[in-house]
Amino acid sequence: MNTEEKKIDISAVIPTIGEKSLHKLIGNLNSGTVIPKEIILIYPPNEKKTLNENSYDNLRIMNSLKKGQVAQRYWGIKNTNYDLILQLDADISMKKNTLEELLKAYNLKGPKVAVGAKVKIINSKKKQSVAGDKLKKVFNFIGGGNINIVDKKKEFRFDHWFVNYSQPLKSQFVNLIPGGCILFNKKYYENFDYYPLNGHAIGEDLINSLYLRKYGNNLFFQKTAEVYQPKSTGYDHHNTKELYIFLVKIFKIKKHICKIAKGNIFRYYIWYIYFVVVSITKFIIHKK
Repeated sequence: MNTEEKKIDISAVIPTIGEKSLHKLIGNLNSGTVIPKEIILIYPPNEKKTLNENSYDNLRIMNSLKKGQVAQRYWGIKNTNYDLILQLDADISMKKNTLEELLKAYNLKGPKVAVGAKVKIINSKKKQSVAGDKLKKVFNFIGGGNINIVDKKKEFRFDHWFVNYSQPLKSQFVNLIPGGCILFNKKYYENFDYYPLNGHAIGEDLINSLYLRKYGNNLFFQKTAEVYQPKSTGYDHHNTKELYIFLVKIFKIKKHICKIAKGNIFRYYIWYIYFVVVSITKFIIHKK
């Protein structure tokens, strides 16, 4: 099968600020077992484009009206020619069969389904620290809303961030999918700029999953569709000012998520106090 025969009616939408990884990602998409008929890169307003639109015949490049990952993605989806949308982060890389595996799940479970890929973090050897069992029991007793139970015996909730999130061991319906690679139908999607803050879009995956579910989509985790993503730098702080800005942003965005999900705000405040203490402690230890 030649390249043209592999192309299917899918629009890949990639908000970008010109990451170096873009070249590899576009190459991954165009060398896959199935290929999107259009790949749309969306740069911020007046941002210089780092790729040539003539590099590939299915590549479209544009500037959005507003800067921001979600705002740029909104503009890209608004300008797509096909109903099936492949939402991608610019810093990921994909296997040759990733899109094909996503499509298999979509065809089996769709059309009102959003299919997420299995994410493998590269360049990361550190594990996220978690709270002890006693503290987890206290939070469970207080209660709160939940949006992504992947296993009722091992819950992970929107206001339960101190617990490590483990991706399911098998393909299954879930209540949260990572935002770096999602396949969905825009007919069953409310396309708007939903992220309320500027800068690094911390917590965007949670909000995206909430809205996908709100507008009628089931969320499906496809284990056989794999993408590779570098560790996020949004949680690294070089000075007290960066730490302060980060903690303020976390407070605003997680409270926003808590309200959207109609969660327990009291539980949220308790979690935030815990999070501040742990973050400051880690910062001090790291500086030493």
